[in-house]
Amino acid sequence: MNNPKSKKILRTIYSMQGVSRPCLLKMSRYTPPTLYRIIDELMRDGYVVVSGTGEESGKGRPTDLLSLNGDLGQVAVLHISRTTFSCAVLDFSDRLLACRRHVIEPSLTPEQWVATVQADLATMCAQLGIAPTSLRGVGLAAVGPLDYKEGAMLGPLHFASPRWGRVSIKALAEQALGLPVLLDCNARAALMGHYRRDYYEKYRNLAYVTVGTGIGSGLILNRKLDSNSSVILDGLAHMIIDVDGRKCTCGEYGCLEAYVSTHAIVGQCVQAMRRGCFSSMGAYLDELHFSHVCQAAQEGDALAQEQLQQAATILAKGIVNYLRMVSLEAVILGGSLIEQLPAFFDTVCDLVSAKELGVALYKAQDEDASILHGIAGEVILQQL
Repeated sequence: MNNPKSKKILRTIYSMQGVSRPCLLKMSRYTPPTLYRIIDELMRDGYVVVSGTGEESGKGRPTDLLSLNGDLGQVAVLHISRTTFSCAVLDFSDRLLACRRHVIEPSLTPEQWVATVQADLATMCAQLGIAPTSLRGVGLAAVGPLDYKEGAMLGPLHFASPRWGRVSIKALAEQALGLPVLLDCNARAALMGHYRRDYYEKYRNLAYVTVGTGIGSGLILNRKLDSNSSVILDGLAHMIIDVDGRKCTCGEYGCLEAYVSTHAIVGQCVQAMRRGCFSSMGAYLDELHFSHVCQAAQEGDALAQEQLQQAATILAKGIVNYLRMVSLEAVILGGSLIEQLPAFFDTVCDLVSAKELGVALYKAQDEDASILHGIAGEVILQQL
């Protein structure tokens, strides 16, 4: 497809998955004859189908909803978190056709991972009646840090298996599967999944921030995923907020992630108790886990609440700094700190909103599913 206008409309239809002609007319700013001619051609050539019926905004009249034709092909998606890995197949209409998930055992090697993925894909493709070689590509979303230029995972901290150092994960998957692989981090994949599902029509510029074992972020500018192919460390995670602050795992001092992560919070609680601060968490002093901190905070433990409040305050300051550098309309917050602690999310929102920057904040929904759909979207959009 060589027509730039047709490509733009096709990508918009895919990104919204169920969009009416009046909505496309408003978003594209094309004249009605131009837009309707493009849509007719896309439907005639089998790229676009009617996927449902909706109501025309403000008029209450029924109108067709258009989506990309799922029969255009399928893509494989792979997801590696710190504790699990998944393999799935989706079609071009964004429908999840099959998925398998595994727990990462301490003994798992990269070679065993790719062998399992290869077997999973073969089984799922056989069940779906398609050949693995017919897949249109592979999207791989992985926990960082990532070296995008080399296609490598760089020894993620607190990974369930200690047998993963620097792993050329992209080349490993391409060699085993015989298909091109697009590698991206989990945060950017989650952003794409959320954006296409819930925010594409409403916002042109927004960010996604996930806060858990570490901090990850992604950025949409002018409705496109911002490229960071030369970046290894996440810019927000390693924003320095105190030049004389705590030492970060990256070697610098005072990075945001050194204050706002599950391990940082647990570490501060342990240090405080060793200095003599009383807490109900003292029973777990030598094996304190973040779940203990969450439970203690919910039960009114002063130390747990203080450390979580401090982390929320620092995260809010980091987000405000970020928003003063990049003009955004919205920020989506996800990760275990957000999922497990509603009060933490509320505190961050209140502190950011108090700065009156005109930015909406949202809580992420179903992060794992968003990652699968998001990385699939990156692969499919490359081909449209």
